[in-house]
Amino acid sequence: PFAQCSALAYAMFIPVVYHSMQSERRALKWALPTFAAYCAPFKIVLLGEVSFTTWYNFMFMMSLATHADLVTNGLFLAKILKTMWCNGEQAGVIRELWRKTIEASFLTRWIPGFSNLFGLLGLGWALMLLQPLLCYIYAWPVPGQEVEYGMNSMAGGYVTPWVKLRDAVAHVKAKVRGVNPPAEESRVWHADVFQALAAVNRMVTLIEKNLVWSLNRAREFCANNDFYRAYNTLASEFERVCQRHILVNLLEKAYMLEVQVTIFAISRCLAPRDLPPLQRVDWQMAMSLGFTFMTFLKVLYDAAWQLNQVRKFVDENEVPANLKKQDPRIEDRKGHLRTTRRVFLVVLILLAAAFVHCSVKAVMAFVCEDSMWDIPLDTGKGIDWKGCVDISSSVGVLQHHLGDQNHAR
Repeated sequence: PFAQCSALAYAMFIPVVYHSMQSERRALKWALPTFAAYCAPFKIVLLGEVSFTTWYNFMFMMSLATHADLVTNGLFLAKILKTMWCNGEQAGVIRELWRKTIEASFLTRWIPGFSNLFGLLGLGWALMLLQPLLCYIYAWPVPGQEVEYGMNSMAGGYVTPWVKLRDAVAHVKAKVRGVNPPAEESRVWHADVFQALAAVNRMVTLIEKNLVWSLNRAREFCANNDFYRAYNTLASEFERVCQRHILVNLLEKAYMLEVQVTIFAISRCLAPRDLPPLQRVDWQMAMSLGFTFMTFLKVLYDAAWQLNQVRKFVDENEVPANLKKQDPRIEDRKGHLRTTRRVFLVVLILLAAAFVHCSVKAVMAFVCEDSMWDIPLDTGKGIDWKGCVDISSSVGVLQHHLGDQNHAR
C-alpha cells in the first residue's frame, strides 16, 4: 500500500555514512589516551570486561546501527510522503485510517492536531533539526574572538551563545536569591565542543565513555578534597547526558518510533487479507523499526546504568561539614545535580513506557484482525478486551478499499 524505495536510494547514503565513520575513527585516535587513562577497563553488557579491540568493534557496530537508524528513518518519511503526494485515492484511505486510529486512542485523541499525519511527520523532522541548531548555539564562538584550533590551543576557553545564555540565567537566579552573581564569565573548551559535535553526529564510540570519564575525574577531585570541582564536573556532564536523552531519544527516537509503528500497522491493515502473513509485511518499514528497536534497547540500558552510577557517586562521596561552610558553591552544584537526577528519572520512565507501548503495538499488528491496537482502557467503542481496534467496520473508505481488493483478486 505504501511506495517502495529503490536500492539506489539506500546506496546514496553509503558515501555519507562511510565519511562519518571515518571521521569518527580519526577523532577517536585523539580521544583514546584520555579513554585509556580514565575509562579502563572496558566492559560490554553481558560480556563483562573485554579488551579494547573487542569493545571498539562492538561500539563501532552500534555506531553503524545508529547511522543506519537515521538513514532508514529518512527513507521511511520519503515512503510516506511519496504515497501521500502521488497516490490520491490511497492517500485518502491512509489519512482516514490515521484519523480513526487517533480518535480511538486513549492516549492521543485529546491532543490537538494529532490526527494530521503530514503535520506529525513534519514535526518529527523539525525536532531532529533542533539538535544541530542547539549544537551550533553551544559550539560556535561569539564573533570578535580569535579562536585557534591547533594542538593544546585555547587553554582559557572561549565564549559561545550558549554560555552567554547560561550566564544570563545565573545572574537572574542570583538576583532573585539576593546573592552576588558569578564574577567570571563562563567558557567552553575544545573538549566540550568535541563532545557536542560527536553527540549530534551519532558517534557512539566518542560519547559512550563520557560519563565514566567524568565520574572517574570527579573521584580524583574528591580524593584531593576538591569537592566543588568534583560536583561541578559531574553535574555539567550529567546535564549534557540528560539533554541528549531528551533531544535525541525522547523527542526524536521515541516520537518517531510511535509514529512508525502505527504506520506499519496501517500498512498491514491495507494489505490484501488473503495473502500469507509475511507477505503482508512492508519489509522496508520493518527494517527501519528493527534498527530503531535495537538502538532503543541500548538507550534504555545506558540510561538506567547512568542514573545508578551517579546515585552511587553521591552516596559514596559525602561532603564534610566544614567544607560545606567554606565553599557554598558545593551545595549549589549538588542541588543542580539532584534536580537533574529527578528530571532524568522522569525521562527514563517515559522512554521505558514508550518502548513497551511500541513493542506491544508492533506485536499486536500481527495479532489483531485489522492490525491496529490501543491500550484497552475504553472497551466497547470499537476496541475489544485485547485492545484490538475494529477499523474496517467503522471506516467506510476502508470497506470500499478492501472491496476493491477482493474484486481485483
